[in-house]
Amino acid sequence: MGSIVFNKVDASVDEQVVGSPSEITREVSEKEGADSKSARQERIFSGINKASKLLDVFALSWVTPLLMMAAGDSPKRNLPLLGQRLVVPIFAILTLSLIHI
Repeated sequence: MGSIVFNKVDASVDEQVVGSPSEITREVSEKEGADSKSARQERIFSGINKASKLLDVFALSWVTPLLMMAAGDSPKRNLPLLGQRLVVPIFAILTLSLIHI
């Protein structure tokens, strides 16, 4: 009699732990999807950082924050950089041009 109860407990534990094959496959594919998305985003950011050096040479460093935001980085972190690299120089040029008029 004790073995019957034990077998019922074993069967219910096996069902809880293993689950159906479709559930396991779905969980694995979701993890792989998240990993591949993360890896793809890292490759994109790496490419933007490499291109940033070239953009700095041609005085186009203001493009880097735009690219980072387009790739999914936080605008909260990139908007101050954009202001520093684009708005401040434009403001300075306009101010100097108005002084010389």
